[in-house]
Amino acid sequence: VLEIESPSNQTVVSQKRVDVLGKTDPDATVTVQGTSVLVRSDGKFFDQVALEPGVNVVTIIATSRFGKTTTVAREVGFNP
Repeated sequence: VLEIESPSNQTVVSQKRVDVLGKTDPDATVTVQGTSVLVRSDGKFFDQVALEPGVNVVTIIATSRFGKTTTVAREVGFNP
């Protein structure tokens, strides 16, 4: 299970960073843009991603302790 609360898909922001908020199984390993993120005991996780002007694809991957992966990609537009 991988739920992404923020950002929503195809959102447009004016800040250079976007918050990535989500929830998964507490035993899972989560990476955002290839960087490991701490998963709290309730399964929630948080990260910030720096954006380039234009459309950015933010990729979040959760890997269960059994090796099953779930991937979610969100398109985020950055309009400075």
